[in-house]
Amino acid sequence: MQQKLLNSLQFDGMDMKRDQPESQHDILVAEDDEMVRKLIDEILGESYRLHFAANGASALEQARTYKPELVILDIMMPDINGFEVCRQLRQEEAFKRTIILILTALSDKDSQKSGINAGADDYLTKPFNVNQLRSLIQKWGTHIMKDKF
Repeated sequence: MQQKLLNSLQFDGMDMKRDQPESQHDILVAEDDEMVRKLIDEILGESYRLHFAANGASALEQARTYKPELVILDIMMPDINGFEVCRQLRQEEAFKRTIILILTALSDKDSQKSGINAGADDYLTKPFNVNQLRSLIQKWGTHIMKDKF
């Protein structure tokens, strides 16, 4: 089953081969670790339209293309780090209300403060608890729906 999952997915700007949900929110996952991208796809892929980026430049491009309601953002990525991606998104009017959730191995207080100062709405450290990630997505999903109406 795991191999079948690995063979059926494409990442970094590519939509998955499996059918994407039609009526759910778009989430951008900016993460350079392929296994983490695949895990997030397995956790959230049946409930949300997921878009993937493996580096900071691709994350900005994907965000501008798909206008996701929520961004899951790693910090330590090639070319542009997650703090800078977050800052750049927050400078654009289209992303002022986009929920940005940092998901990173950086667990020190200074990194958490830097993430929040860059404009992130929440901060979760790796390794992460699957239920905690789902709970945060649901919490912010409720917030998104309230903002739309």
